[in-house]
Amino acid sequence: MSKLIFKIDKKIDFQNHLIQIKWRNKTGFKYNKKDIDYFESIESSKNVQEQWKKFEEYSKDFYSEENKSNRDDILSFYQTSWGEIENIYINKMEEIHKNKFPYKIIYGILSTSPGGWGFNLGGENPWFVCPNDKSDRFLKIAMHEIMHGFFIEYFREEYKTKFDLNDNQLWDIQESLTVLLNIELSNILPEPDLGYPQHKKIREEVTQVWLETRNINDVLDSLCKNFKK
Repeated sequence: MSKLIFKIDKKIDFQNHLIQIKWRNKTGFKYNKKDIDYFESIESSKNVQEQWKKFEEYSKDFYSEENKSNRDDILSFYQTSWGEIENIYINKMEEIHKNKFPYKIIYGILSTSPGGWGFNLGGENPWFVCPNDKSDRFLKIAMHEIMHGFFIEYFREEYKTKFDLNDNQLWDIQESLTVLLNIELSNILPEPDLGYPQHKKIREEVTQVWLETRNINDVLDSLCKNFKK
């Protein structure tokens, strides 16, 4: 059985919309006017019930009964495509992080968000979201988001304490480490993991130290020391 299960969960999709409203300026995704107006309408809503109604209106086509066969088709495509590369991905992630895959099961939730992929990797039912269309780009997003899980599970608290890092610095490190996907998993990555523009120099440092040492602790030590200078 796969360790990653793709499914539909409307409530989690709604949570992801709220996450993107909070983070959209930091992530730098480009939204069209319709989507910006939608996010602003959610922000100006009086309560969660009003937000939910606007979300339902925005995403109604995807969740309609007429679209059920398409939803099922996307889920099947995702599950089959992921199944072809899961063992390769997990083995390489365990090798990089020198730790076991941190989840018995993790869920990939299809989202109607116009951009941005949130996650909740703690608790009994860890999840991340991915696009709701039938394309290979979901593979990059899945590999990217699950890689965050390794950092959060095995390194985040240790390095936060060791170097007295704040949450923004930890986020910068977490997002920069995914450049290793381009180095170690280019054979299954459908497109390069580009990261955010503000992390360009950090990702270059990750690449340099990794190619010199092939040791994740050396990479993290180097990054954290530079953050404290």
